Amino acid sequence: MKELNEKSKYYFQVDLLKAIIIIFVISEHALVRLPTEIRDVMVVHLWQRLSIPFFVVIMGFNMGLSFKRTGKSSLKELYSWHYFKKKFWRYVFPYLILYVISTIVGLIIYGSFCNMILNQLYPVMNEKHLYLGITPFWGAGVWFIPFLFQTILVMPLIYKGFSGRTAWALFTLTLCFLINFITSLFMFYFAMDWHTMVFYYMTIFMYIGGIGLGMWFSRNHKLFSLHNLFMWIVFPLCTYYIILFQFYDFEIEYLRSDYNIIFYTYAAFLFLIVMLIFPSNPKNKFAKGIAWIGKSSYHILLVQIFYFGLMKAFTGNFACILPDPYETSDLMFCILYDIIAIIICVVIGVVWCFTERKIRNYRLRRKQAK
Repeated sequence: MKELNEKSKYYFQVDLLKAIIIIFVISEHALVRLPTEIRDVMVVHLWQRLSIPFFVVIMGFNMGLSFKRTGKSSLKELYSWHYFKKKFWRYVFPYLILYVISTIVGLIIYGSFCNMILNQLYPVMNEKHLYLGITPFWGAGVWFIPFLFQTILVMPLIYKGFSGRTAWALFTLTLCFLINFITSLFMFYFAMDWHTMVFYYMTIFMYIGGIGLGMWFSRNHKLFSLHNLFMWIVFPLCTYYIILFQFYDFEIEYLRSDYNIIFYTYAAFLFLIVMLIFPSNPKNKFAKGIAWIGKSSYHILLVQIFYFGLMKAFTGNFACILPDPYETSDLMFCILYDIIAIIICVVIGVVWCFTERKIRNYRLRRKQAK
């Protein structure tokens, strides 16, 4: 019974983190064009730029717990029809809605598909990226979707490696880091232009180290356990590297920017701290509101993709750009732009998610009544 309760336990900390992270994502996209000196003062790489590292760790943690609850261990059981059906309604179907609506809006704005591609997709993406499933009416963050869909195909296989003995799970974690590292090397040596580099950033192999850490924590997320002792050793090293990266432009070239195993490990340690210091299931209304934002984080992400796509279509850029030199009033305008974007995307995303769940539960009740 204790094992069953542990498997079915709700973790408010995860929804809290997801709520914070999705707000970071919106804020990052709104303010990405701020001057370097301002971003250094904000120390963005120690918190705001951790949104993707946090997401991949949480994704691995949630999927590890989800598979554990089913009690299934063979690949045949893990790759079940129920699993794919659940993932379709959770991720694919909402994205199809975004894809159709945004494409129709793009055609209305630009008049033709070619004009939409030329004015909306370029220069960040090109028509080749459409084959990965991104929306032609491009919005900030849409690159994350192809990666997310890949996790649907690969997650059961990763979990298989973590579902056995500790030694086998440790081997799988090491393998995840090795694959992540090798992918970074491939990108460094073979991605000779920005568009090719974007392809690498859309592959699951660039994030598999963070997913592996999340899976590892799904076995035991106690910060002071022997299971996670290695995190105390690597965290100071990761922190030191990120400080050098933030303030002194130090970078290990083949790790490419800040989506790499060093940042995933740093975020993973902070994840363990959050799991330790916050309650698992608070009952107050504020916590429930935060939890709803966390549960709606995927829908909020989709809304902000469309929102920033509209900003790009009507203003030529999705981010707030400060003039050079800028005044205090210009900076305040960017902050206001950021706040408005957060409010709009969060509210619409939560309403969308809540409505979708209501409809799904209603259909389920009708089906059970029959």
